Amino acid sequence: MIFIILMISMTKNNNTFNSSIHSNNNSNFNSFDNNSSNSILVFEYYTASGINDPNIISEAITLIESLLNDLTIFSKKEFSNNDSLNEKYSNDENINIHFLVSDKFNDIGNSYDSINKNKIVIDIPLEEWLNENISFFDSCMFISAEKNMNLYNLTKIIEDNNVKIYGSDSESTLLSSNKFSTFKHLQNIVKQPKTFLFTITDENPWEISIKSIFEFLYDENNPNSDDYKLIVKPLYGVDCQDMVIISDLEDISGLKEKFPDDIKVIVQEFIPGENVSVSLISDGKQAIPISLNKQYININKETQEYLGGKLPYCHPLTKKAFSVAKKAVESIEGIKGFVGVDLIINDLNNSILNKTDSNNLNLNNIEKNGDNIYFLEINSRFTTPYVGLSKIANFNMGGTIIELLDHKIDIDYLYKKNIGFNQFDHVVKFKKNNTFLDIEIL
Repeated sequence: MIFIILMISMTKNNNTFNSSIHSNNNSNFNSFDNNSSNSILVFEYYTASGINDPNIISEAITLIESLLNDLTIFSKKEFSNNDSLNEKYSNDENINIHFLVSDKFNDIGNSYDSINKNKIVIDIPLEEWLNENISFFDSCMFISAEKNMNLYNLTKIIEDNNVKIYGSDSESTLLSSNKFSTFKHLQNIVKQPKTFLFTITDENPWEISIKSIFEFLYDENNPNSDDYKLIVKPLYGVDCQDMVIISDLEDISGLKEKFPDDIKVIVQEFIPGENVSVSLISDGKQAIPISLNKQYININKETQEYLGGKLPYCHPLTKKAFSVAKKAVESIEGIKGFVGVDLIINDLNNSILNKTDSNNLNLNNIEKNGDNIYFLEINSRFTTPYVGLSKIANFNMGGTIIELLDHKIDIDYLYKKNIGFNQFDHVVKFKKNNTFLDIEIL
């Protein structure tokens, strides 16, 4: 493959955009001239940074491809007849999508002519490129995670250059990225596991304190003490990465070997139950639940791994889960776009289903056990369920986010159109398979 190094220019407000890029074709680079009313830069952190992290790359690639597919359809205004919002989408604005990607992932987007024509391929650090060039775009829609403060740092760069973000603002991102700050902010709003903050150092007061917490909560949880555990994870962690399970006092002494010096971690009681998430779309103040998603997670002392999920997931406590997730998101102003909330439905099988004829569920018991739903965290960003939803939704999610945050539609309109709320004609399963994300539509 031969790469041609070119210098391209794009104008905005009489400024000149210059960037060294690589291209594998002879595209008309005049397409980068920003004469449209809304030029949107689109990227995903790992594929734009050239980082092939085996723990996340399958989700990263599939997420950005799903978003590019939605935005391609939206920018061309080629909506299907069953798109429940197509009559509301604006037809008078020319939207120009510019896709940013590392030369190590240059093949992403090649199947879309309009995307490939406006592709920007870089071989320098993403943050460096953004600092030099983001101001030449009107807006930005990007995918990133909280690890190493990436989500916040990228949001801040874009905000500081006065470029509109079709996603959460930096203040809400900073709050929701910090698991302990989120815990404190929502402490009297939603039910949460008991959570504590520590810094792992060479000194041992933290170790003594965690042992005291373990012993106290162990006794408090009788008669279930045999199964009692603590979860330790980084303050700015993602999925199950770097999670440690504490099931006895000896495990606490080993934390020093698991985490680097001076890292902040949260220590949280382990809540047995079913791992689920809720996907929502938010305008920064109001949110609408789209789907309840079952999470496949492997958590034991040897392995802690997010494997995939299934959606929509039908559950007796779906409405209650939606209510908890909506309340959490709306309690942090500035969370916008597609977001996810992780929950635990605590011991439902034992507390309700096993005590009730499954064909004749006692709805009163179900409502009373609604407080068995524990909030875990908010992901103020695109999450993996977007991949599944983009396959079965009867509306264009990427386009809906743009229209919502451009104030061309509102949350009330989405409610009137019965968007979301687990109302889909198909079920989607997705599962990690090395560097691929296997997707099955049922």
